[in-house]
Amino acid sequence: MRSPRLLSLVLAGSLLVPMLVLADSSSSSSSSVSSSSSSVSSSASSSSSSVSSSSSSKRSYSSRDDHGRRKQQPVVTGCIQTAVDAREESVLTAVNAYTTSIISAFQTKKTALHAAWSIADSSQRKAAVKTAWTAFAQSKKAAKATYKTARQTAWSNFQKAAKQCKESMSDEMYRANEDL
Repeated sequence: MRSPRLLSLVLAGSLLVPMLVLADSSSSSSSSVSSSSSSVSSSASSSSSSVSSSSSSKRSYSSRDDHGRRKQQPVVTGCIQTAVDAREESVLTAVNAYTTSIISAFQTKKTALHAAWSIADSSQRKAAVKTAWTAFAQSKKAAKATYKTARQTAWSNFQKAAKQCKESMSDEMYRANEDL
């Protein structure tokens, strides 16, 4: 005959821990359950604190969880932080180069337009104005292409470094507002 099982909660430190107690088939089952649960609760409270501290230090990372899904590996923060810092430094350098090129293009355009409007002949002035605007557009296009290449290089280097860190980059793939 199976003996009935009772579930009781035991206060272990600041946690309530479920405890399974087998009931005795004799008439004094309730008294034996209460006495066994009190003796178990005192031993459980002393052992549960050691269990909780040792379980956090002995984590095993199997490849699948209880539902058959892949478990994520722990993040190596120092490795990924270095990769992020390198990427962001490269992107900042690219943005600085881009803005410097754009400022230079605006200053060149300003100088060329100023000189163009000092020309008395309207056909020559019109040609000089057109040349100034064309040169400005080409400078902007070249600056943007250089920035885009530098940014893509920074991101591809980051992805390679993150792969070596064995970290998923789903959190880092939000590139909103990065394009100029």
